[in-house]
Amino acid sequence: MSVRVLVVDDHFLFADALGSVIRSLDGHEVAGIAQSGAQAISLARTSRPDVILLDHHLPGYDAAELIPRLRALSPGARIVIL
Repeated sequence: MSVRVLVVDDHFLFADALGSVIRSLDGHEVAGIAQSGAQAISLARTSRPDVILLDHHLPGYDAAELIPRLRALSPGARIVIL
């Protein structure tokens, strides 16, 4: 069983590079890469990640308002704020 990681960051190059690093790790897979809070909510709903790497500031959202929504959609996920 692999650890499913959702990457949420509005800087695409950073998010993509982080995704590449995660893909290179045994036992880990990228559940998705979101560049906005709305995308993060959608992906959390459909992909059920084990870990969410969350940018602190996103267009239209910040971590404080996004975390409760992500927890409701993926209650078992660990959230790491970048």
